[in-house]
Amino acid sequence: MRVLKNSIFLIFSKTINLVISFLMLPILSREFSVTDYGIYGQSLVVHSFFLAISAWGFGQFLYVVLEKEKGSQYFSHTLKLASVFGIILALLMTGFSTIIANWLGEPDLSIALKVFSISVVFSVVNTCLSSCYVYLNRTKQLIMIQASTNFIKVILILIAVYNEGSILSVIAVLTIIPVFQSVLMYFNQPLRIDFHDNVSEHYRYILKQASNIGFANVLGIGFVLIDSIMIMKILGTDVYALYRNGAIEIPVLSTIYLSVSSSVFSEISKLYEKRDISKIIELKKRVIRILAILIYPLVVFCIFNADSLIPMYLSDKYKESVFVFMIYSCLMFWRINDFQDVIIVSENGNKLIKNGILIILINLGLNFLLIPLIGMEGAALATLIANSVGFINMSLISSKILKVGLIEYWNLYLVGSVFLVCVLIFGILHSFDISFWFLPIELFVGYLIILTLGLKMKIVSVDELKVVGSRIPVIKKLFK
Repeated sequence: MRVLKNSIFLIFSKTINLVISFLMLPILSREFSVTDYGIYGQSLVVHSFFLAISAWGFGQFLYVVLEKEKGSQYFSHTLKLASVFGIILALLMTGFSTIIANWLGEPDLSIALKVFSISVVFSVVNTCLSSCYVYLNRTKQLIMIQASTNFIKVILILIAVYNEGSILSVIAVLTIIPVFQSVLMYFNQPLRIDFHDNVSEHYRYILKQASNIGFANVLGIGFVLIDSIMIMKILGTDVYALYRNGAIEIPVLSTIYLSVSSSVFSEISKLYEKRDISKIIELKKRVIRILAILIYPLVVFCIFNADSLIPMYLSDKYKESVFVFMIYSCLMFWRINDFQDVIIVSENGNKLIKNGILIILINLGLNFLLIPLIGMEGAALATLIANSVGFINMSLISSKILKVGLIEYWNLYLVGSVFLVCVLIFGILHSFDISFWFLPIELFVGYLIILTLGLKMKIVSVDELKVVGSRIPVIKKLFK
């Protein structure tokens, strides 16, 4: 019941963020030039890198340690460590801003990075505080804070766009909001934070346990940023803007996946603590089965209709982003499983580091090869291939930890069947595509056919579909 309740609120929170991102992206894309939007994207890329280092896995570490230790002492120490990391990385981002801007050939980027660096400290603190709220079943309060501050963010961004007309004003808004969130979360969180309690053993334990996760996260974000940085350097800011607006995840699907994985991670942590491996395997198989029937139809639909969806959403300026979007959408076929949860709870974080290094090396090599040959589409293809290798490797590691065969763990025959049916059905429907207005009909009919087949084949049940209909993506059914 606790997982269900948390899931409902987490889904609501992510839906709010989804709506904001969905609305803001076309506004920024349409109102600013391709070059200005490219500079905005560069700011986010650099910020993401420094934030990943400062976060250092502290939030994920808290999910596990609070469950094990049942106390607030590790929370206090983790929050203090995260704050120190955030301050150091914010100062480094400020100090290197001019060097980074000149290296990327965009001197105007320097001031944007200096402003944006302030948010690094507060963003990493927010991650730790959010973990505390979720663990203590205070997700409702967390969502109220996030919803109210996000509403303010939307208003301020609209003012920045339409009154100021400046990318720097937008970045200033993105900097201010995490500050508000930190203050509100800090004064409403229930755990006692003792700033005078400093136990060196606790700090060493936190750094040791969080370091593997932190290294893996940094390698992961480094992997994500490789293609962006190489496109900036090789093809320029304008081409990077086109790439960025193609390399977007289908928002509804990422919300479903992230909401489910956030809740499942906590449950798997408890089950592994009890060494109840059979229930972990059953839970993972059930998640994969249900997410496949929910995610695959929309992914296939978006790939078939990318040439209509992207210009409609982002304007004709980004027609060249279509092929990047099609390639990038293929990554969503992997989004039916959290590849890290079992590895993290079993304290095999060092394997995540090795996997991250493998992915980066493959991605780097493929980018050097493919970008000069086929441009930004080559970067997207490199990302897809490297990610796929990494996901397969992590699946093998998880299967070994759980002592289960990969085919059984993944429900491969069933997942493959769902994929082929989706391609067949939407391929047939797409051949009748008369105009843009036919797309909603195509999506509705395709989903209806696939879900009906899913019921007949017992991939999903009526109860699970009722849960989906009530906007609780199968969590209730998962944990019965």
